[in-house]
Amino acid sequence: MSEISSDLIRLFEIASYDHLHGRAPVIGITVDCVDSRSNRESVWYSEYPWYAIGRRYGDAIVRCGGIPVMLCNNVSSVSHYVNILDGLLLSGTAVDVDPVFYGETFRHKTTITRSTRTQFDLAITRKMLTQGKPILGVNYGCQLINVMHGGTLYQHIIEEIPNAEIHTQEPLLVYPRHIISILPKTKLYNMVLASDSVFAASANNSQTGCFEVKVNSFHHQCVKILGNGLTVTALTQSGVIEGIESTQADFCVGTQWHPEFLLNAVDLAIFQEFIAAASRRAKP
Repeated sequence: MSEISSDLIRLFEIASYDHLHGRAPVIGITVDCVDSRSNRESVWYSEYPWYAIGRRYGDAIVRCGGIPVMLCNNVSSVSHYVNILDGLLLSGTAVDVDPVFYGETFRHKTTITRSTRTQFDLAITRKMLTQGKPILGVNYGCQLINVMHGGTLYQHIIEEIPNAEIHTQEPLLVYPRHIISILPKTKLYNMVLASDSVFAASANNSQTGCFEVKVNSFHHQCVKILGNGLTVTALTQSGVIEGIESTQADFCVGTQWHPEFLLNAVDLAIFQEFIAAASRRAKP
């Protein structure tokens, strides 16, 4: 068979799939950016300004049927992005939401900010919410969702929450670190139950009714005062908020852990439902 006819057959297969199932949803991923070569993080990639993102975000999106697209931090492009996106993934990062965005003048010595990224992230998250498009916030992304809804953050968990678990780990993220309880009557609870009933039964705590699962962890900040229109979906044993979601949006979910590593059925369920929600928004 010729190379041309093979390509035609492949194109026909893709067209047939799209006709029967609709097109794959396009998911925008926010990215890290460094503008100055004097920035201490410039040594990670280049002496020149750069954008970058961990590949596991894109891999998880592709595995669950989406098409990942990296978003440059340009506020003037937000409306154009929102027009072509079916969902938004607010990725984790080594920097923090600037305390000025939640009304605090105090800045802990460990707090690192990057205004270019945060301003873009806030702008596109607001726009996506007004369009009713699904949003998944991971780590910093979870904190950003809370701040955007009027909430506040603990700037350094280890100093502000007595008896809190250790929320950083070595080796990074590839193994579970601590247990969380996923609360009943939340969308997160329901998506886990619907995705894997066997796992849900094994993880269920008969006394509390929560799902208990061990997750990875790499953050030094977390939700303090919950934002308006949000509810808590997951807690650690010491009471650290590990998950939030909107009570008004179809899908606006935040996790402090990193589900893109797909370490368990909960992680997979989150991405599957995120892509499913984006698929419902995708235009033919």
